Amino acid sequence: MKALSVERLLVRGRRVHSRFVSGALILLYHRVAEPETRPGGAGASPDPYALCVSPQHFEEHLDLLRRNAHPMPLAALVAAARQNALPPRAVAITFDDGYLDNLLYARPLLDRYMIPATVFIATGFCGGQFWWDELVRQVLQAPQVPPVLELTVAGQCYRWQIEGTEGRRRLLRGLHAAMRALLPGQREQVLDELAQWSGLARNGTDCARALTPDEIVRLADGGLVEIGAHTVNHPPLAQLPAQAQRQEVAASKKDLEEVTGRLIASFAYPYGLCGDYSSLTTELVREAGLARACTARAGILWRGSDVYQAPRLWVRDCSREELARRLNSWWGRDSLRPGDAAAAEGTS
Repeated sequence: MKALSVERLLVRGRRVHSRFVSGALILLYHRVAEPETRPGGAGASPDPYALCVSPQHFEEHLDLLRRNAHPMPLAALVAAARQNALPPRAVAITFDDGYLDNLLYARPLLDRYMIPATVFIATGFCGGQFWWDELVRQVLQAPQVPPVLELTVAGQCYRWQIEGTEGRRRLLRGLHAAMRALLPGQREQVLDELAQWSGLARNGTDCARALTPDEIVRLADGGLVEIGAHTVNHPPLAQLPAQAQRQEVAASKKDLEEVTGRLIASFAYPYGLCGDYSSLTTELVREAGLARACTARAGILWRGSDVYQAPRLWVRDCSREELARRLNSWWGRDSLRPGDAAAAEGTS
């Protein structure tokens, strides 16, 4: 029997703990959009990172939460947890990165159900495309590619043999891992070399692009959506020197305050798992004047939680029933009844 990883054991422990301690769940989304399938690419994949939740499913999720849970703004949820004053089945919705579809598709549905959310924005990509999406275009969506790729990334030489769809997928995984910690200029150099290899022109922007400053303002208009910081260049912060970490955190906060004219108080660590941030990182976030920070580690938020390491559950594209089952695994069996039309206590 394969041994459980440390992270999976921790998740099991946190899930057991949640059965005995009243707590809240913070949900992590990225995109609300139909995964795009571009024809022609032998390795084409609609959503290899599992970032997209369809608008239909997202609306089902909101309806489930409005009827059966207690949706709250992230700031209010964290404050209530610290005061041991959480209502039953308290939940907050968050989005990472800052995709345009957060404005086009998520915001109208949030308005319809009057459910607040926090959107964490990596400011260095405003109006452009995220490097990981361009990587997908070059590797998976080019109609034909040479059978071999030789590439130097940050001084290390790589050689990939490309054989069919699975070969492209292995290449995508390998390049993504190699590029996570690169500086922006290094990432661009790799993407330029990939474009020469694949023959696919760079910079195909569409609704998968990041929000512009004006669109960020529109997203925040009315106060239902809080804007949070997510660094400038989306690096795994723990792999950077202290000063570089400090700059990434403080600059993203400052950028967003200048754009929105509002105090930015919430932060999310890029990638957000063990090894992507450290105790030094959390201290630098606190030092920057941010009041709370979210990870991507699965867990429940309760009174004793560190508000600079708030856990979240990553939501994939799934039905109302599937989401209810997953949340029930944390809150207890049948806490959510997806077919129940009665509103939960404290909601309308």
